[in-house]
Amino acid sequence: MSYYPIEFAKPPTPPPILYHYTSQIGLIGIVSRKQLWASNINYQNDTSEFRHGEELFWRTVEKRRPSARPQQKKFFQDLKRGPFIFEASEFFITSFTEAGDLLSQWRGYTPNGIGFSIGFAADIFLQPNLGPDSNVDFTLLKCIYDESEQVSMAENWLEECLSKWANHIKPSTQKAKIGESRTFSIYPPLLFRIGLSFLSPIFKSPAFSEEKEWRLIGTCRKPDKMKFRQGASMITPYLEVDIAESAKRLGVPPIASVTVGPCPNQELSSRSVQLLLESSGITESQVTQSRVSYRGW
Repeated sequence: MSYYPIEFAKPPTPPPILYHYTSQIGLIGIVSRKQLWASNINYQNDTSEFRHGEELFWRTVEKRRPSARPQQKKFFQDLKRGPFIFEASEFFITSFTEAGDLLSQWRGYTPNGIGFSIGFAADIFLQPNLGPDSNVDFTLLKCIYDESEQVSMAENWLEECLSKWANHIKPSTQKAKIGESRTFSIYPPLLFRIGLSFLSPIFKSPAFSEEKEWRLIGTCRKPDKMKFRQGASMITPYLEVDIAESAKRLGVPPIASVTVGPCPNQELSSRSVQLLLESSGITESQVTQSRVSYRGW
């Protein structure tokens, strides 16, 4: 089951290929396991990204609250009351970009430009069952950099939930019969919080618009489905993203391409990458070399 608020906005269609920048160790792990890792958002390099979107939503709430009609007062009172399904600590993210050979990406995500840009068929990440079972869900979303669009989305989502609140508090004119099934609906203040939780991670500063980032956002409802790895200063929780089965169902290679970063010896590095791919049974992946002029050595 996906908790993405489909009533509010349909996820946009991604480009055919999305790219993930990584180090030598990262490439070896992805190729050998045919998996990606989605790290807990609280252990990302900059958790303020999530807070930026979250704070924008709450500012929207406070701006709207004074004009609330009497029947809407309880809606606003309950917005910040628990329990909530999702909190920041329960989100796991792995990042992609539409740009496969971008200087800022080489600088930001590969040590001294010594690394790789891995291309994946984007449709892989639109498939179900990327996690170990139904307790782990993944949703692919495009990052939004335009502040006016962010504000508009937050305002529209609040109004959508207020509209659902009006229906929620409307007295029923018909009694349900015994055994009669009812359409499941989420309590509107809770629904607002779900939308906030999914959209906050994709609201980013305009300063990063060059990245053209997409995020695969995972949620996990059972702690025993999480994995743990060594981090820079603490143990980092993550989720495994299985790309092998989805690629097989689609009839595409698990890795579409690998671009060798602007390292000292691109020719030799390209050869070792080709051997690495072939050793893992990946024979249809294209290996190319970055054309960016960057020397970090």
